[in-house]
Amino acid sequence: FKERAEGGRTSYKPGYVAHIAGAFVEVTLDTTPVRRAAQSSAAVEIGFLQSGDPTMSDANATCVSGCVCAPTILTGYKAGAHSVSISQSLAVTQHVACVVRVEVLPRNRRDEQGGADVDCKFKLRAFSVSFLLQQASKGDAFRSLYNKTAMCESSTSLFVALLDR
Repeated sequence: FKERAEGGRTSYKPGYVAHIAGAFVEVTLDTTPVRRAAQSSAAVEIGFLQSGDPTMSDANATCVSGCVCAPTILTGYKAGAHSVSISQSLAVTQHVACVVRVEVLPRNRRDEQGGADVDCKFKLRAFSVSFLLQQASKGDAFRSLYNKTAMCESSTSLFVALLDR
């Protein structure tokens, strides 16, 4: 993945772009809530570019250290779609150093044509940590949702390991 700001005349889309299947980014996030609550669940929102560009690929999001989550496919290619930024949730357990890996999948996983895996693209845009809190109030439970957000920019305080295979 390499930092890159792409866009046309009307859009500016900074992020990290990979052009090789197997390239990955590992991001360390604090998935513990800022305030204490009896029960809360955490989710990492992963922002990425989705497009109908035939070179677009999908990616796999997994937890590799600290926290636990079910692997999730991030669909970077959608036939006939315009290039839009979307996000997808990854439910994670709470940990002060939750390491999430996003790895580019080979395009032939999608199209079965066995084309060259170097002719693919996946673009990460942002990471956001959200919490759904359960709190007791006069015997009734209510829920509140709040976020910790970090955009994929040079000034971010995220620990990002950018690794190309």
